Amino acid sequence: MSKANRILLVDSHTESRARLRDCLEVENDVAEAASGSEALERALAYEPDLILIDVELDDLDGYEVCRQMRAIKPLASVKVILLAMNASMDERVVGYRAGADDFIVRPFGDIELLTKIGALLRMKRIEEASVLNRLLIDQLEATNSELSDQVALRERAEQKLRHDSLHDFLTKLPNRALLLDRIQRCLVRKRRETTFGFALLFLDLDDFKIVNDSLGHEAGDQLLIEVSRRLSETLRDQDSIIRIDDGTTARLGGDEFVMLLEGVYNEADVLVVEARLRRALNAPFELAGQTVRPNGSIGIAFGWQDYSNPADLLRDADIAMYNAKSEGKYRTSIFTPEMRERAVTRRRLEHDLQHAIAEEQLYLHYQPIISVSTGELHGFEALVRWDHPERGSISPAEFIPLAEETGLIIPLGEWVLHHACAQTADWHRRFPERAHLTISVNVSGCQLLSSPVHEVVDAALSASGLDPHALNLELTESVMIDHRCGEEYLGRFTAQKIGLHMDDFGTGYSSLSYLSRLPITAVKLDGSFVADMLTSVAGAVTVRSVLQMAHSRGIKVIAEGVEEPEQVAALRAFGCDLAQGYHFSRPVPAAQAERLLAARDAWLEAA
Repeated sequence: MSKANRILLVDSHTESRARLRDCLEVENDVAEAASGSEALERALAYEPDLILIDVELDDLDGYEVCRQMRAIKPLASVKVILLAMNASMDERVVGYRAGADDFIVRPFGDIELLTKIGALLRMKRIEEASVLNRLLIDQLEATNSELSDQVALRERAEQKLRHDSLHDFLTKLPNRALLLDRIQRCLVRKRRETTFGFALLFLDLDDFKIVNDSLGHEAGDQLLIEVSRRLSETLRDQDSIIRIDDGTTARLGGDEFVMLLEGVYNEADVLVVEARLRRALNAPFELAGQTVRPNGSIGIAFGWQDYSNPADLLRDADIAMYNAKSEGKYRTSIFTPEMRERAVTRRRLEHDLQHAIAEEQLYLHYQPIISVSTGELHGFEALVRWDHPERGSISPAEFIPLAEETGLIIPLGEWVLHHACAQTADWHRRFPERAHLTISVNVSGCQLLSSPVHEVVDAALSASGLDPHALNLELTESVMIDHRCGEEYLGRFTAQKIGLHMDDFGTGYSSLSYLSRLPITAVKLDGSFVADMLTSVAGAVTVRSVLQMAHSRGIKVIAEGVEEPEQVAALRAFGCDLAQGYHFSRPVPAAQAERLLAARDAWLEAA
């Protein structure tokens, strides 16, 4: 790639543009625009070869910028890549119809970005070369043999570039563009031959991220190459049980693969191929010194339903795959219209949640945390709630997983942290006798590992004026033992006297080594152990063991799910430090929490 390539970056965030510029300007001439309207003006003056447009802009969104560019003749042939935090199949269809050439989903690596840009720029050169090629062909009769050789060489180069633009650079499989073309061919054939049948198998590898994180991205690439080989061989290795007319195995990007089966006429035929695929995938092989058995979630959509657009069939296979993944690992799901309705509902809920965060339609409830020995109010846990304008109260069990899947947990968690700190600081000022009051806030793995969480915490404390010692961050065991969350990373919090609580202790790894290695200030004993300690000897022994193990390391224990006075008495006898649960209070709005602050602690005393 030479400096002649001109690339325009369109992103409202200065930091994001700087990161993209650092990646691209070594080999390209790079210009920037901070809004959609500015992008249209700069594009006309700059005449870029390719434009990177963030979907979320401050004025026009990326789709509208793309539509307007395609309507301007000088910009009609410019290659466009849309950048998005979460590009669902519906969003991709909207983007392609608006005129985008490709999508990149954040976060992405430099290699993926440069590869996609390189492919599109090569395609642009192909299109430019095609014009020149036609002129050369017109003059062919008047040229000598040397010119004929040059034309042939150019044609071979064009064929190679075209092949590369339609195939995945890593696995050499057909890419999305070629797959959609072949699906369109099947739809045309279906209209000619009503008995013709075909189907899509959409595969997403389960636990691929674990391979990347634990063995490295090079090992992850080797896994993708091995999976692509096995998928291709599954289609070639047809036996007497089922024979298909033709088949295409494509890689859509990341760990997503699609198999197009042509000439299948019933569900049983497709399931035979699916079973063969499972056997081929699950065969072990060595990867970076480890034995790996790849597997994944599969969605199936049949072409004998009423489809006119290849992207719609691919979308439905994708929906079926996500339905399989939601039911557990290594599942297969066949698409039904009800799945699409659920996907539309989920997408609408995602949009509503994004709006609710932006417009601050959420609110917090606070559950008291009580000292077991004295019955005094020690602090609160902040719990987010959502009162949907149409659906009413939506359970956190529904919208929190959605937020984690879509990345909305990052702005949601930031909102919770800022409001919880501000409310607690206000209580400290208005109730000086409660200056010891603490606030506990849950932090997800996405927040901790995918965002500048230290800066977010510092900003919340600074804006509210809350003393850091009054803040506790609650993290699950699985997050705290992640190799990226070492003592140095978490130690930055404890250096500020911010508490670190291991949530749901006992439900995951519960290893003594983690308590010794990590700067934990408290563990929250899961409510299932509290419930069992009065009904079984083993349950009581477990609770005593956790308390002894934690206290020997100077770590406090908070019992969750306390619902009965007998449980309080047992916890007091065992020496438990703190407790929370319905016996004391359900999570309550801020106004009701203030009444607890103003009340005598005797009202909250344990039985």
